[in-house]
Formats: sequence, C-alpha cells, structure tokens
Amino acid sequence: MAAGFVDRVVMPLTLSLQSHESNGDTLLQFSNITGLECSSYSYSDHGYTVLGCPSNSMEKTPALKVANTLLDIASTNSSIDHPLCEECTDSLMLQIEEQLHFTANKAKSYVRLLEELQQMPQPDTNRLEAELKQLKDEELALEEEIAKLLQEQKEAEKILEEKQDQAQALADEEERYQIEYCKQRVLWFDVEEERISFYNQKVHTHQQLEKLKQTNIFNIAFHIWKDDHISTINNFRLGRLPTMQVTWTEINAALGQMALLLVSLARRFEFSFSKYKIVAYGNHSYIKVLDQSNTVLPLYSHSGIKYIFDHSFDTAMTAFLECFMELVRALEQRTNTTLSLPYPIDKHCLHDPQGGARYSVKTQFTPDEQWTKALKFLLTNLKWALTWVSSPLLTGTCPGFGLSSSSRSTPRAINAPDPTRRNQR
Repeated sequence: MAAGFVDRVVMPLTLSLQSHESNGDTLLQFSNITGLECSSYSYSDHGYTVLGCPSNSMEKTPALKVANTLLDIASTNSSIDHPLCEECTDSLMLQIEEQLHFTANKAKSYVRLLEELQQMPQPDTNRLEAELKQLKDEELALEEEIAKLLQEQKEAEKILEEKQDQAQALADEEERYQIEYCKQRVLWFDVEEERISFYNQKVHTHQQLEKLKQTNIFNIAFHIWKDDHISTINNFRLGRLPTMQVTWTEINAALGQMALLLVSLARRFEFSFSKYKIVAYGNHSYIKVLDQSNTVLPLYSHSGIKYIFDHSFDTAMTAFLECFMELVRALEQRTNTTLSLPYPIDKHCLHDPQGGARYSVKTQFTPDEQWTKALKFLLTNLKWALTWVSSPLLTGTCPGFGLSSSSRSTPRAINAPDPTRRNQR
C-alpha cells in the first residue's frame, strides 16, 4: 500500500475490567492497535479461559456473547456506523488529502508516460523478428561451435595425455640410453687406454728394432780384440808366447769360435764351400774334406810328442784360410766390389805390408811368436770382413741377406692418440 493511504481507521487499544458477581470471575478485555484481532481472557480461582478463540466444544455464556459484541464494535467489524469525534475526523481528512494528492501526482505521471509512448515511433516488428531470428540462428551456430570446440578440447586433452605418456616413455628411454651410454663410454675409455698402451709398445718396439738394425750382430756375437800381444775372440786368447803361456784348451776354444764365425757368415749369405765343410764344435771343431776319402781335419791341437809329427792340424788351418778366401771371392763377385784385406793371404801365409814379412799359420817349424802374429793377422782380416759384410752396399745386393735399416721400408707410425677425443662425444 502506498504511503499516506488509509484503508481503515483503527482505534487505540482499550482495556476494561469487569466483575461478575454470579460466578466470581473477572473479565479482561483489550483490543490491539491493528484492529485485526481481539482477545478476551477470564481468570478465576481455577485458572484462565481464552475467550478470543472459541471452539466447538466450548459453550458460549451470556457474558461471553456480550464480550464478543463489544469487541466487534471496537474493531469496526460491526455494520452499524457510529459518529467520529472532531479530532479523529481532522486526522482522517488530513490522511485522505495526502492520499488524494499522491494519487493525483501518480495519475499525472501515468499521463505523461502515456504521451511519451504515443509520440515514440512504432517499431518495425518484421525487422525485429528478422533480427531475433538471426540472433537465434547465431546462437544456435555458436552453440554448435561451442559443442564442436568442447569436443575438440576433449580430443586435445586425450592427445595431450597420449603425448605426455609418450614423453614419459621417451624420458625413461633417454635415461636408459644415458646409463648405457655411460657404460659404453667407460668401455671406450678402457679400449682407448689399451690402444694407447699398444701404440706405446709398438713405438718402443719400433725404436728397438731400428736400434737393432743399426747393430752388427757379428760384432756382438764375435768380439775380436787383443790381450797384450795376443789377439782374442770372445775373450779366448788365440796364440802363445814364451813369456805368456796359453793352454791349448783355450786356444782350441778360440779356434772353435773362429770356425763358428766363418760358418755363420757362409750361412748368412747362403754360401757353401766347394772343397770343405767346417763343423763348429767348440774346442773340438774340425774340417771335413768333401771328397771320397771324407778326411776329417781337426781344428784343435794338444801338447805332446805325438802331435809334433801330426800335420793334420796344420792342414786344417790351411783349409780354413782357403775357405775364408773362397767366401771373400764369392762375395766380391756378387757385389762387383773388392775387399782389400789388410793382410793378404797366400795359401798358408799372411803378408805384412809394412814389414814385408810372411807369417804362416802352421805350427811345425814355426816359432810361437810368428805363429801368434799370423793368427793375429787372421783375426784382423776376419774383423775387416765383418765390417765389409755389414755395409749397406753388400747387404742390399746379396740374396738371402736381410736388408739394412737404411734400405728397409720403415712402417708408417700411427698418430699419437689425442686425449681431447674423450670429450668430443
């Protein structure tokens, strides 16, 4: 209800207290400010009785009927009009004027609004309906697009889950690969270190080989030197002097070393003697004559009267000189060179170019000093022959003889391993 509008007048609350002598009860009557409800209570010695809410089981007494009538009058529920007092009339008139003024203003507002609505142009309903239909179509299209996008989103989420699973699988596989790579890397390091070790061994071996190529094995195996006036071969003295008596056992051992030297030279050049065969047998070496008789010539001797008239030792020494010269001439023919011995050999004698003397290797009718000097010249010739056969010219042209270090092809050395290669992968 609008402000200032009066639906009906509600009288103030009234209270009345009445006493009925007939039954000794006291009746309390009141009316609330709203005028909608009316209540009466009666109380006696035995309690209160609600009079405003009658029930079917409660029988109305004459006093109750009077109370109900009074309440109806007080609450204007009666059909009988009663006159108002002046104060109430003024109040009612004031309220009615205010309500009338409010209603008039409201009516003016409605009239003004109606005029404005009448002045407004009429909307094009066809256009609005077309726009509405277009908007509905757009709404349906957008809804379809949203549904499609939602479907695509679900598919994208599904693909995303698959890709995440694949990424996790790839990550696991990468981890396994890294572990395997580390294992293989460690193995590679071990193999690389082993390769470097083999390379160093090869370099060392190659250096030793080059060193050995520069070494004359005959000079090492057969060391020819001298001990005062007596020549030695491998520390065995070859000869004897009145002032230096050497046992025949040592002399025979030196002769055995000399025979072994000549046999080794012949074997190295794959040369065979035509008349003799030298057998190196230590201090009991001998020379075998290659004929029907197969005579054995001892290349050793002993002291005693029975060896004074035995010429087999002298014959063996002469055969040894003949074998030596045969080997020298054969090598000279192969190389087209000439070996100039410091002491030329003629049969069983060696010539001294400085003194012009001749010294025989035979012991019979030869003093010990001359025999010792002849053996000294013989060892000197053997040492010259060793130097000659070790020259590159002779070793490079003689068949069956190994190439020297200067003529052999040197194997190509591999590059040293680079330590930085370990960090390249």
